[in-house]
Amino acid sequence: MKKGEKVVMLFHLIGLTSEEESMVSKIHKDGSVTLENGFRFNIKTGRCMNDNTAFGASRSLKVNYV
Repeated sequence: MKKGEKVVMLFHLIGLTSEEESMVSKIHKDGSVTLENGFRFNIKTGRCMNDNTAFGASRSLKVNYV
């Protein structure tokens, strides 16, 4: 993964998943990336590190990008 690369962020809620395309804006030494929309993801797990969702919703990176 590199800066400027397009990735797909997934938003999960009540069994439904939506996709949003975004670009990598920063790669961190701890094995995470920040997208242009401000969300930070662990590259190995795909989990969002600063998720601010509620009611059981979550964000992740699409599997083929992890």
